[in-house]
Amino acid sequence: MPATLPGIDGDDASAEEFARPPLKTRWKIFWGLGLLIAIVCAVASLVSTPYTAFTLGGVNPIEDLVEIEGAEAYPTEGELFYTTVRLNRLNAFEYVAIRLKPAVDIRRTEEVFGTQSSEESTQCSAQMMQTSQSTANIVALTYLGYEVFEPTGVTVDRVFDESAADNVIECGDVIIGLNGAPTMSTLDLRDAVLAQAAGDTVEVEIERDGDTEVVDLTLGAADDGSPLIGVSIGTRLQENDLPVDLSLTIANVGGPSAGLAFTLSYIDLLTEGELTGGLDVAVTGEMFLNGAIGPVGGVRQKVAAAIRADADLMLIPGTSDRLVEVALAEAGDDIEVVPVSTLDEAIQALADRGGNGRELVGPNGPIDSTL
Repeated sequence: MPATLPGIDGDDASAEEFARPPLKTRWKIFWGLGLLIAIVCAVASLVSTPYTAFTLGGVNPIEDLVEIEGAEAYPTEGELFYTTVRLNRLNAFEYVAIRLKPAVDIRRTEEVFGTQSSEESTQCSAQMMQTSQSTANIVALTYLGYEVFEPTGVTVDRVFDESAADNVIECGDVIIGLNGAPTMSTLDLRDAVLAQAAGDTVEVEIERDGDTEVVDLTLGAADDGSPLIGVSIGTRLQENDLPVDLSLTIANVGGPSAGLAFTLSYIDLLTEGELTGGLDVAVTGEMFLNGAIGPVGGVRQKVAAAIRADADLMLIPGTSDRLVEVALAEAGDDIEVVPVSTLDEAIQALADRGGNGRELVGPNGPIDSTL
């Protein structure tokens, strides 16, 4: 008679059944593997990497954020949206997992932030957002025919690594003089710097944390040999006594890329009719005081977010061929993307799609569309 194994009928036993661990053992293996994976993930989350990811941000309506005093506001059927992108400094776990998300771009952190810490980049980003809102106010009200603001100094939005200003000037400083000459605008500062030579040491008068001080700075040299401070700047402006007060409440968003969206929204709210022709329009682009629109980062992610939000149209800066190519590639047939290089081009693009941008009336009559 053939021998049998305990608990198994000899004729019915198979090699597979005999090799399979008991249920209790299998559960131990399962929980052990789960615990190992959890430990690996926990350790990976503590290991930083030199990479930052650009991921989808938000598509946010502007109208409800704006407060207008001293003028009638005209609600709109269509909506203007500012778009954002999320920047994540990645740990080892995120570096692997984040690739599962849509429209992700990963770049070296030093290419995005230089040597800035998270705190420094947040401070600079907040400063750029303030400048963006101020610029939008000026450009919109100027477009509508108001005498708006007067310049009161030059804001420092970024200090470039290893530049003349590095460790001398800080993000958030306001430059109000150079070698005794007042610098109330970016043009004033540019002219004052260009009157010097690379290698000259100049006295820069700054406002910092409510105090005024003078610092010595040795000018660097640009590629063409012209003198250079090494900062990104904007003009601080003081509001004149105007019959219209514009304010915009926004939190936890930084950078300059919402400037065009803010500008268009102000113009739309302060004039009768529909600037967008009733469309929902996502917008990105930095706004400059002369009406030009500057390039922005994260355009691929912003287009993807606009598609997800079912926007009808998206306006993007047209000042970079590469940026436009990336935006159009991401858009495909899912959304119309229109590159614009000036405020006037943006208003014309909306007018071409049913907006009333060529029929606007300001406080002094019909708008001259040429900035």
